[in-house]
Amino acid sequence: MVSDRAAQPADPSDRLILTIPGLWNRGFEAWWLCRRLGAAAGCPSLVFRYRTVTADFDRSVAQLAETIERLPATPIDLVGHSLGGLLALAGMARLPAGSIRRAVLLGPPVRGSQAVRSALDGIPGGRWVIGRNANLLASGLSHTPPPGIETGVIAGSGGVGVGRVVTRFDGPNDGTIAVNETRLDGATDRLVLPVTHTGMLFSRPVVDAAVHFLNHGTFRDHRRRDAQSSSRSFSS
Repeated sequence: MVSDRAAQPADPSDRLILTIPGLWNRGFEAWWLCRRLGAAAGCPSLVFRYRTVTADFDRSVAQLAETIERLPATPIDLVGHSLGGLLALAGMARLPAGSIRRAVLLGPPVRGSQAVRSALDGIPGGRWVIGRNANLLASGLSHTPPPGIETGVIAGSGGVGVGRVVTRFDGPNDGTIAVNETRLDGATDRLVLPVTHTGMLFSRPVVDAAVHFLNHGTFRDHRRRDAQSSSRSFSS
């Protein structure tokens, strides 16, 4: 039952993590992130598979909701990367209350992506390469987390990525998405780590921070030696 999913597990391992990959990232890198999250959290983890380039966003949202409804009645946590973070936000809004416990969004372009806008304007065939979600990635998503779902955002400040080929960033960025493009109204907590947009998928500090949030509903008190001096929270 839905109410069972909303209950806080007595044991943090008594839950399931569903990861949602971003654009072009549904292969090995999606599996690797899912595997490491599950291992760090000590619970089952699954990858939500969808067509990141050719599928209509609304259809992908419906597919995500249908998938979650078919999962066992256990607390469900979401971890979405980039476009997958937008999909998580839209999916949470569609699902019945109590379907999702907590969510972590990695580099989500919730306020739109300057890099995508530049690619659409300046690269022949850019819209074809980015696919059916190009307009969404360019403009962002106005959704906020539904009441009762603690949602954390992790942004990157690594500053290296394909976005720098097509645009100039004015502030901290992960090479593809600017930190200020990940600002989500209604987020429970936020964290910036010195990683790139793709590097998030392979970063141990990102996995540790995400699992900490899924366990506690906050990034506060999360510490790791190799990230402590360079990570910082940003205010909304």
